[in-house]
Amino acid sequence: VEDVYRELLSVGAHPLPFIELESLEEILLREGNEQQLTKKSFVLAAAVEQCDARLFIASRSNTKALSSIKPERVSTRRKAFRDIYQISQKREQAGKFRWSSTLYPTTAYAQDAEMSLHNFEEFVFSVGR
Repeated sequence: VEDVYRELLSVGAHPLPFIELESLEEILLREGNEQQLTKKSFVLAAAVEQCDARLFIASRSNTKALSSIKPERVSTRRKAFRDIYQISQKREQAGKFRWSSTLYPTTAYAQDAEMSLHNFEEFVFSVGR
């Protein structure tokens, strides 16, 4: 992540890190009330409306962390971001917004892929070339 940040600076971009901790997502989904689950992120909404591009780097240490949470709660939370997603789609179609998504190799992802971490890293980094 630090190297990506440096590269963005070197090409004249104005990076705005937006870091989400998976443990906080789990707490919200487990313990949050309906109002909290349906609350739209005004910070992310403003970023999608104002930024030219977005790079999402997923990095999970436990890909099964949400498996015991009721799917309805996860669905309720995801619906809160529907408007933001639609705005980003419209801006992308108008040529005003670009995005890319990748993942940072972790042991959890490697286990899900039934690979060693080293082999999974090699795989992920070879795809990005």
